[in-house]
Amino acid sequence: QIILNSRQDQGTLIVKDDGKGFEVERINAGQLGLGIMQERARTAGADCQIISHIGSGTEIVVTWGVDFPLQ
Repeated sequence: QIILNSRQDQGTLIVKDDGKGFEVERINAGQLGLGIMQERARTAGADCQIISHIGSGTEIVVTWGVDFPLQ
């Protein structure tokens, strides 16, 4: 599932799956591309959160504000 929300002051992109999930704190940042996603978001002035739990899938939430460079 992909959700894109946009308001005047903030944008949010949410990508969800209903897969097996994983324990975020136990995954090395270099695995699964998680580190590069967070680094690219940070470089662009956005925030990237990765939320996952075993048995309940994964959710990646990227948020940015009005000063986001692409606006």
